[in-house]
Amino acid sequence: MEVRLRQQDLMSGTVRAYAVRPGAVTVYRHDRHENSARTVVVNTRRIFAAAADLTDDNERSFSCNVVDGDVVDVAMIVEGRLISVGASNPSLCQYQDAGSRRVQRLYESIEQALDQDR
Repeated sequence: MEVRLRQQDLMSGTVRAYAVRPGAVTVYRHDRHENSARTVVVNTRRIFAAAADLTDDNERSFSCNVVDGDVVDVAMIVEGRLISVGASNPSLCQYQDAGSRRVQRLYESIEQALDQDR
C-alpha cells in the first residue's frame, strides 16, 4: 500500500504533502518562503489502518459548507487499485460528516507518527 495526502491552507497557500510507504513517511512543504522535503522512518501501521477506512469512499469529496480553511486530497494504491478521496475543512467538518472524519483521522495518524519521531 502507498498513501499520498496533500493538505493546502486556502488562506496562506501553504501546502503540506505526505507520501507514506511501509516504514517511512516523506514530508513535503511549500510556502512563500520555503520548499522542503524530508523522509522519516516511522511505524506506519496506524496510518495504513486509517487509510483502509477510506477505500469505500473512492472518488468522493466531503464538505460541510465551511468556506476558506483547508483542502485535503488523498490518493492511495490498494491492491493495485487507485483510490482518490477529497475533503474541504475535514478538521472542522469531522463532527458533522463521517467522510470528513475518516480523512481527518488519516491526517492525524500521519502527524502522530511524525510526532513520535521528534
